[in-house]
Amino acid sequence: MRRGLLRQWARWILGVGLGALALLAALEVGLRFVPGDHLPTEEYRLFRFDERLGWRLRPGLEATVSSPGEYRHRIRVNARGFRGAACDPRAPLRVALVGDSFLAGLGVRDDELVSSRLAAALGEGVSVGNYGVPGYGQLQELLLLEELLPRDRPDLVLLFLYVRNDLDDNVGTFDAARSVPRPRARLDAQGRLRWDEGPVTRPRPRLGQLAEVLGMLSCTARLLGTLGADRGDAAAARRSGPPAELRYCRKVLASPEEEALRVTVALARRFVARVRRVGARCGVVLVPTRWQVEDTAWRALRTAEGEAARGLVREEPQRRLFAELRAAGILCLDLLPALRARSGRLYYPWETHWTAAGHAAAAEELLRWLRAEGLVEPRDRAQRSALAGSGGAAE
Repeated sequence: MRRGLLRQWARWILGVGLGALALLAALEVGLRFVPGDHLPTEEYRLFRFDERLGWRLRPGLEATVSSPGEYRHRIRVNARGFRGAACDPRAPLRVALVGDSFLAGLGVRDDELVSSRLAAALGEGVSVGNYGVPGYGQLQELLLLEELLPRDRPDLVLLFLYVRNDLDDNVGTFDAARSVPRPRARLDAQGRLRWDEGPVTRPRPRLGQLAEVLGMLSCTARLLGTLGADRGDAAAARRSGPPAELRYCRKVLASPEEEALRVTVALARRFVARVRRVGARCGVVLVPTRWQVEDTAWRALRTAEGEAARGLVREEPQRRLFAELRAAGILCLDLLPALRARSGRLYYPWETHWTAAGHAAAAEELLRWLRAEGLVEPRDRAQRSALAGSGGAAE
């Protein structure tokens, strides 16, 4: 009697399970015929492992990328593994932009990138190369520079530094719970910059990574995730742990943040010195967060965090970085004042990177600064050779 009852229950559970699977399968197939943000995306195909840098964009790849409710389009990665164009070594003036996802600009089309807009504004005779890779910190960008300099021979290199997570990226704080394979920097007891020279360890596949890929491929999962996500400003700020603004927008930093800032400044100084060593010019561009630029987002974050947000100064990370870089004789552009003065939506609210309008505003301010500093005036070979011979002295 009991055994028969158990069989009945087992058949019922099996029937319900199979019915649910059939329903989900039918829903998945049906959703693929309905246009919308729930359709599969291909971000998981964009990256390949690299034992020196941790990862790179996959050269020559075309893929569909999307952020539900914000954008959906196809992008192309060039043969070198970057978006947009590389520097043309034959051009009279070559400008290289090095950075992370703000330069890679997955949320915009090729002709809307800050590099493309800058190239169009500078006109003939100037080649602007885009060397942005999502997720890179300044150590990876410094290592990438060693490939870029001899191959593309830029006359001017601009290092883009995103104040939200680049500081954490450089010391590995941002990656602590995610097993991200990247080289990490540190300062030794004498304050000298150090990092591991050996190859990066290939990460083992994790269940969470498989779930992410399945989430990108499943229409049902994407639809449910879109409907269930809290898209408020505070929620978006906390997707990767405590908002960086709570830690870096203080007059007095805690020890981990102070160390990360010192490491980042040391990396930027090393980057600039390496560029000057070949007689090229160099500058640093500070990229602000959406919460620093948008008043409503900043107020929402402070309200949500309550007592923890007391004493925050919105401009503090830029003020500190700008002061330390300029004290080292490094040209520096802080985009925060110019972007705060602009109207319109410059950042995607959920994806948090620049919209096409944001790329346009950044390119406009960058062009103004480059002309004011005389950085887009070509040098002759004798001037460049003299600077290279002097070890790249500060200009």
